[in-house]
Amino acid sequence: MANSRERDLELRVHGVLGSSPENTLNYPHVQLVAGGKLVGFYRKAYPEETIPPLGPPVEAYSWGNLTVGAAARAFWLLLLPFTLVNTAFWMRPREVTKTGPGSTGIGIRFLSRVWDASARLLALSLTAMLVLGAAGVGMDLLGWQCAGEGRTCGATRSWLRPFTAEGAFWEQPGRRLTVAVLVPLAVLAVLAYLAHKTWVRYEAQQPPKPDEPPQSPRPPLADPGFWRGEQPLRRAGMAHITIGVAAVTTLLTWPTYNFDRSVRDTGGMYLGRFVLTLAAAAAVGAAILVVFPRFLTRARSALTDDLAIIPPSVAGIALVLGVWHAMQDRPGWVSSGRLPGLGGLLTALIAVQVAIVLVFIVTTLVLRQTAPTTGKRAAFRGLAAPVIATLGWYLGAAFTAGVSFQAADWLDSQATPTAAAPAPEIAGRSDAEPPEIYAWGAFGFTVEVAVLVLVALGVLLLAWTRLRRARAAVRREYGEALADAHPRRTRAIALARTLGTLVDDAPWFLFALVAPATVLAAITAWSVLTHHGRPLDWIGSGESDWRSLVDSATTTGVFLISVFVLALVAVGRYAYGDGRIRRLVGVLWDIGTFWPRSAHPLAPPCYAERVVPDLMHRIQGWDPNGAGTILSGHSQGSVIAAATVFQLSDDEVSKVTLLTYGSPLRRLYARYFPAYFGEDQLQLLADRVDWLNLWRRTDSIGSDVDLGVVGVDIELTDPAGFDRRPGDPDYPRINAHSDYHSDAGYAAALDLIRRSPAPPRTDRS
Repeated sequence: MANSRERDLELRVHGVLGSSPENTLNYPHVQLVAGGKLVGFYRKAYPEETIPPLGPPVEAYSWGNLTVGAAARAFWLLLLPFTLVNTAFWMRPREVTKTGPGSTGIGIRFLSRVWDASARLLALSLTAMLVLGAAGVGMDLLGWQCAGEGRTCGATRSWLRPFTAEGAFWEQPGRRLTVAVLVPLAVLAVLAYLAHKTWVRYEAQQPPKPDEPPQSPRPPLADPGFWRGEQPLRRAGMAHITIGVAAVTTLLTWPTYNFDRSVRDTGGMYLGRFVLTLAAAAAVGAAILVVFPRFLTRARSALTDDLAIIPPSVAGIALVLGVWHAMQDRPGWVSSGRLPGLGGLLTALIAVQVAIVLVFIVTTLVLRQTAPTTGKRAAFRGLAAPVIATLGWYLGAAFTAGVSFQAADWLDSQATPTAAAPAPEIAGRSDAEPPEIYAWGAFGFTVEVAVLVLVALGVLLLAWTRLRRARAAVRREYGEALADAHPRRTRAIALARTLGTLVDDAPWFLFALVAPATVLAAITAWSVLTHHGRPLDWIGSGESDWRSLVDSATTTGVFLISVFVLALVAVGRYAYGDGRIRRLVGVLWDIGTFWPRSAHPLAPPCYAERVVPDLMHRIQGWDPNGAGTILSGHSQGSVIAAATVFQLSDDEVSKVTLLTYGSPLRRLYARYFPAYFGEDQLQLLADRVDWLNLWRRTDSIGSDVDLGVVGVDIELTDPAGFDRRPGDPDYPRINAHSDYHSDAGYAAALDLIRRSPAPPRTDRS
C-alpha cells in the first residue's frame, strides 16, 4: 500500500449512546446505502439537482438500535445478575488454550476447563434460583400457604374461591399446585421467547468465512468462530430451560410423593419416585450440556444437536407425568406450613453455589499465576472474574428474596412477613411466609447498602483530595493569575480531569462492596447447613436489643430491595431522557452486552455478534479501484473496531487503518478483560494495523493506549483555551468524551492518514 489513501472509505462507528447517523456524519440529511433499519450504513444525502461535493467517501455505521429501547432495556436490567455472571466469564486472567511457563499444557488445559465449568454452572444455578423464586411465590406462598385451609388471605380473595371452597375440585393441595406451577413456567416461557427472538436477530448473523489459514499464534479475538455463537447458545439455552423445568417438576411432585408415602404404599408413590428420578436425570443432563466441550462447539453437528435435545425432552416428560400425578384424588390431604421440598432445594442450591464460587476463586488464582504478563493495570490483580460473578450471585439472591417478601406482604397485608414458621393461628403472624433462607438476603442487602454509603463517602473524600491536586495542576498550566481570576473555570477543568482518575480506582470500590457480600454468603451457607435458618436464630431470646436491630435490618432490606428493583426499571426506562444517566447506563450496559452469551444464554443479547460480522462484510465489499478503509471508532465503537480488525485476514488488514478516539480499550477493557484486550493483545493489534488513538485528559471514559509505541497516541487539547475568546460570551467548551468529530485534531489525524503512504505489511502476522 505505497499510495496515499485519498479515496479510502472513512467508516465511522459510534459509541455507547446510540448516536444517530445524522449526528455521526454531522449532517442533517442521510440515506441508507447498505444494511437495514435495525442496523445499517449511511451516507450524506443531497437533493437530486445538487452535485455532491468532491471528497473522500464517509459512511456511518448505526448499530444503536440493537441496545436502545426504553421498555426492552427496563426489562433486561431486571436480569442484571445474569449479565454480571456472563460478563465475568470473559474476565478470565488468561486465554484458555495457552500454556504458562513452568506448567504442563495438560494441567493448564484441565484448570481452564474447570474454570469454564465453574462459571457456566454458577450461571446455571442462577437460572435455578430465579425459577425457585418464582415457584416460591406461585406454588408456595399462593398455592400452598395462602390458599390453604384456614388461611385468611385466601378466604378474603374472591379470585381464590375456586381453590379454597370446601369440596371444590381444585381445593386439594396437589391440584392447586398444578395451577400455581404456571407462574414459574410463565417466567421460563418469557425468557425462552426473548432468548429465541434475540438469537434470530443477533447471533444468527454469521461472519464471512476466512479466505486464508488463521494466524499462528492466534489472538483469542482472531478466532474465526469467536462471533459464531448461535449453535452453543441454543444448546446452552435448552440446558437452562431444562434446569428450570426440572426444579419446578421436583417442587410439584415432592409434596404428593411425601403424602402418598406417608398414607399408603400405592402405585402413586412409585410414580412420584419415577418422576423425581426423571427430574434429577434431566438436571444432570443440563449440567452436562453446559460443561462438556462437545456441546459448546460452535460448529454445526447433527449428532450433538440430537443429544442436546435429550435433557429437555426428559424434563418435559417428567413435568407432564408430575402434573398428572398431582391431579389424582387424595381425600383428607391438607396443606400446612411451607411447601415441602422448597426449603431443601434452596439449601442444596446455596451450598452448591458456595462450592462453585470457591472452586472459581481457586482456579482463578492458579490461572493468574500461570498467565503471561498482561500489564500492571489488571483490575483486582487478575481476580475480576470471581469478584463480578460473586456480585451477580448475591444480587440474584437479593432479588428473589425481595420479590418473595413483597409477594407475601401483598397476600397478607394484615401482618408483616418475617420468614418465621407459618402459624396462622397466632395473632400477628402472616398467613404467607417466605422461606427462612430469604431472610438472609434481605438482611444482607441492608448491610450492603450501609457499606455502599461508607464507600460513597470514601469516594467523595478521595474525589475532593484529587480535585484539589487537579486545581493546583490547572493553576500551574494556565498561570496562577488567570486561574485565580476565573475560579469556576479552573474548578470545571479540574473536575473533568478528576473524574477519569476515579474510574481508574473503580476496582477498589467494587471490592469494598463484594467483600462483605462474600462473607454474608458464607455465613448464609453455614447457617442453612447448621439449621440456623434466619439471622434472628443466631441471637438468644434474651438479647432483645440485638433481635430488634436484626429484625429491623431484615424488614428494611425488603424495602430497599423493592426500591432498587423499581429504580432499575426507572433507570432503564428514562435513561435516554437524561444525558448524565444515559452516559453512565450506556457505558455499563454496552460493556456487559458486548460479550457473547457463552455463560448465560438468557442474559441480555450480545450486539457484537451482529455488528462485527456486519463490519467485516462491509470492509470486504468496499474496494473500488483498490481503495482501503479507515475504520473510525468512538468510545465503544473503538472496541468494536478493534474486535473487527482482529477478525480480518492479513490481506484485508493491509487495506485498513484504525482510528480510535474516546477509547476505553486501555482504561476499561485491558484491565477487566486481560485475556482478550490486555496490553499484550493491544500490542499485537498495534503491530498488525496502522493505528492512531486520539484522547483527552478530560475524558473520564476514554484514555491513551500507553503501549510505548511512537505515533499511536495523540493527545487533543481540551478545552481549546482557558479564557473567553474576543467577542465570545462563553468559555471554550470542555468536550470531555464527546464531539471528537468536530475537533480540529480529528481532521488533522484524518489528513495524516490520507496523505501518508502506508508501509508494506506483508510481514505482519
